[in-house]
Amino acid sequence: MKIVAVIISLVILLLNACSYQNNGEFSESTTIENESLPVYSNLFDEKTQKEVANRLVDANIPEKTVHNFFQWVIDFNSMVKPNNLNIGFQSMDIQSFSFQNFALSKKTWIERHGSNEDLLCFTVAFYLLNDFISLNDIQLSNELYNNPYIEWDNETQNRYYTLFRPVKINYDFNIEQSANAINEIWNKINVNFTNDMASLITVWKKNTVNDSACVSPVHAGILVRGKYDFLFIEKSNPLFPYQAIKFENRKQLREYLVNKIKSYGQDMEIVFVMENGTLLH
Repeated sequence: MKIVAVIISLVILLLNACSYQNNGEFSESTTIENESLPVYSNLFDEKTQKEVANRLVDANIPEKTVHNFFQWVIDFNSMVKPNNLNIGFQSMDIQSFSFQNFALSKKTWIERHGSNEDLLCFTVAFYLLNDFISLNDIQLSNELYNNPYIEWDNETQNRYYTLFRPVKINYDFNIEQSANAINEIWNKINVNFTNDMASLITVWKKNTVNDSACVSPVHAGILVRGKYDFLFIEKSNPLFPYQAIKFENRKQLREYLVNKIKSYGQDMEIVFVMENGTLLH
């Protein structure tokens, strides 16, 4: 019966999402002018799913991509106790927000999916923006993304691993110099982001070993611009729920992401956030 309920919910969602016609304007949103933000949602209820689906489609994300994304969301949420997930958008404190109350047990996941883990933050973000990220000089990777949710050809997989690879920096580089080093590499391989309404958000951390250093991405999501808000969509951890957060501005987004990395006990020597190739301050 649970499987039937999930399928029915998915069909309703897709009918609603696919009926949306992109008219070049901001899509329907529950955010109103001067609303107190940020607010977050675990995409648990149909109304919120429909709103976020509409905004993704309005940002030119292909409907099939939105369809598959919400399959993942609904599948994950069906394994979580309903009282652990919120209905609609709820207020949050970006200084101390924690996912621990929403985490799914690994045992529950394995009982349904075996040894395959749920998707990583990088995978979800890249999947949603795949049609809008191009680059040359793709680095061949021996890694193979092995997950039944994702069917990528070799070119897409290599593009994925090339985009999110670590970047070497000088040991004494500061944040601005580190961001410039990323852009220097991305410019050499002609990384290009072509969606004007949705962008890739990445969080980078400096790693040092003896006298050598690099910056590596530690988190990713996508940002959809709206009339009164910025909608951030992320998957924080294979055992944490999918999440949509509405921010008032990019400064709130950056503060939230830096605090998130702090909460994981990461060394804060250098951690910074980029929107496509732009450093967020």
